[in-house]
Amino acid sequence: SKVISMGKELLDALLPVLLLSICDLLDGTAPLISVEAILNSMEADSPSFPKRLWESDCGRILHELLQSHHFKDFWGVQSDRPALRGWTKLLDLWLELRHAWVDSVDGEEKLSAASGVHELFRSEKSREVQQHYLDLYKQLDNFIKFLSMVARYRTVATVAGDAAMYHLRSTLHHLLQEVEISVASTLALLSRIMQEVRKAV
Repeated sequence: SKVISMGKELLDALLPVLLLSICDLLDGTAPLISVEAILNSMEADSPSFPKRLWESDCGRILHELLQSHHFKDFWGVQSDRPALRGWTKLLDLWLELRHAWVDSVDGEEKLSAASGVHELFRSEKSREVQQHYLDLYKQLDNFIKFLSMVARYRTVATVAGDAAMYHLRSTLHHLLQEVEISVASTLALLSRIMQEVRKAV
C-alpha cells in the first residue's frame, strides 16, 4: 500500500516536468497540475489544458502514458479497453518520436512548434535533452507497469491473506527491486533534464 501511494505521489510530482520543463504546452498561468486534473481534462474541454496540448507530440505521448491499461490498472481508473501485455502504444509512439525528432533536428536544424517543445529546446544543440525527455516517458511506462503488478499483489493479500503472501515473497521481493531500479533510472533522467533546463534559463 505504501509503495502504491509513493508511486502516485511521484507521478504527481513529475507531471510539471513533463508539461513545463522543455515544453510550451499551457496557455497563461499554469493551473493546478495533478494526474486527476489531467484525467478530468481528457473527458471534457478544459481551459487549463488546451486542445493544442493533446495535438502536440509531447501531449500525445502523455496521453498514451495516462491511457495505458497498466496505468489505469495501477491508478484505479475504470477502463473499457482490452488488456494489452508487453509492447504498448506508448512504446510505439516513443520510437516514432525518437526517430522523427532526430530527423527533424538533422534535416531542418530544429523541431517544429507541433512537437510541443519550447523554442529554447528545439535546436540541434538540445538534441540530448530532447531524447532524455522522451526516454523519461519510456522509463515511467516501465515504472507504472511494475506498480500495476504490485497493486495486484495487494489484491491477492486482501483476498488470500498473509499465508499467500509468504509463498509469493521471493517474487514480490524481485518485483520491489525492479520498482527501486525504475525509480533510480527515472530520477537520473529527471536530473539530466533539469540540469539542461537550468543552463538554458
